Amino acid sequence: MPPVGRAALPAVAVLLILTSFWALPTALAGDENLPEIRDGPGDSTSGKASRDVLTAWFHDETNDTIDITLHTSSLELYTDPSELTNLPTSEYEVYFTVGDASYAVVCRVPVHGPLGLTIQFGLNSVRYGNGTDDVTEESLGTLSDCSYNTANSTIHWVLPKNSIHNPEGGTHLTGTWAGVWNRNFGENTRRLEDRAPNSGHGLDYVVRGGTGGEVLRLEMSVDSAAKTCRPGDPAVYKLTLFNNGTTNLIAEMVNSTMSSGWNCTFSQDTLNITNGSSRMVMVFISCPRSAKNGTVETTRVTANIHYNNLTGTPATVTLTTTVFYIPPKTIETQNPLLKFLNALRSNPLALYSIVALIVLAAAGAAGYGALRHRRRKRAQMAATATA
Repeated sequence: MPPVGRAALPAVAVLLILTSFWALPTALAGDENLPEIRDGPGDSTSGKASRDVLTAWFHDETNDTIDITLHTSSLELYTDPSELTNLPTSEYEVYFTVGDASYAVVCRVPVHGPLGLTIQFGLNSVRYGNGTDDVTEESLGTLSDCSYNTANSTIHWVLPKNSIHNPEGGTHLTGTWAGVWNRNFGENTRRLEDRAPNSGHGLDYVVRGGTGGEVLRLEMSVDSAAKTCRPGDPAVYKLTLFNNGTTNLIAEMVNSTMSSGWNCTFSQDTLNITNGSSRMVMVFISCPRSAKNGTVETTRVTANIHYNNLTGTPATVTLTTTVFYIPPKTIETQNPLLKFLNALRSNPLALYSIVALIVLAAAGAAGYGALRHRRRKRAQMAATATA
């Protein structure tokens, strides 16, 4: 609906007066204990509570629909009379992305009275520009069964799943955020009055699927899937377990059968993980004391998941552990002479040969010494006879 022209101002004022006694919309049922989107209060650029976003959340999913609720600090029962000359139009939107397509549910509020007869609800396609707030939107049509509730300051949309191509169970609605835009009559562009959160995005919403039931899903990653160990010093792996489903879950850690002498233990065997949160668990893989360098052990680590009467698909990682160590040097290996003697001790033939050479050398040295002694004695006798 186009903005109301300035010439229509008296008629608008009359409408406000005539409708000020009419009943308000009924209250909505909703739960924002765990909203996907949060924002601090009191940060709208204009200072108006009616343009101040607090939370937004996705809820009450059925086979065919997903409900979305936006909670503000306040909602105007009727347009503030001080702003009637500006003929403002505010747009409340909750943004999300499914796969490669981005959307926003919209509540468009032109100048209005207590019945909110001019308020419109719809779904837009969204194209992002240079930043998360740089958006170009195009209407995909109106939405029914929606409400603008001044009693609890909430706006509620009922989103048909077929309008976003029927996402299957486990699909994430990513890139969530909410905004309140405002544009006065005659202005070419609208202004972002408040954004929730102030930067970045809120949490993902995980689609329950055709039945609308809970989804158990665990993602498990490891800091490094290949490490080394040595006897007495295990390889230590750090696993991150992220609950990517729609409900809390219990993860029970198990490992595949190890080779003889190998062992696998966990810092925790059982973990309780709330949805949307992560937990850490350490894996210790040790090798036999007699393990040789280069020995490789492959271990499959599995997290079995369940909660109440639900069982989810286990998450697994495969770890590869290689034995690698440098034996410490002994006294014998540090002393060259002892190392030489140890080598001879292990080779008797070489030892006997060296002993024989030593004996022959000693005998030869003794014979040579005796020969020199006889020569000196003859020389002395010859000298005496001559004299």
